[in-house]
Amino acid sequence: MAEQFNFHPNYLSNLLKKVTGKSFKDLLQLQKINKAAMILMKYDLPIPEFVVEVGYSSVTFFYKKFKEIFHMTSYEFRKKNNFQ
Repeated sequence: MAEQFNFHPNYLSNLLKKVTGKSFKDLLQLQKINKAAMILMKYDLPIPEFVVEVGYSSVTFFYKKFKEIFHMTSYEFRKKNNFQ
């Protein structure tokens, strides 16, 4: 991303933190989890089938991060959002 905007990576990281209050890593994590949440609401795919597609190499780590961000499991999220 820094290369695309012709910024030094440290400068871009500091700028993102200043503007959003979140680090690049945190923002990337939110992006991945939000993409996963959209898939959970739209499709009835088993999580291991799409977790790599959204950027996770470990299903266990995905479950941990999902619960950390949404304060519920992915199963609870899917049930609450009435997948049909």
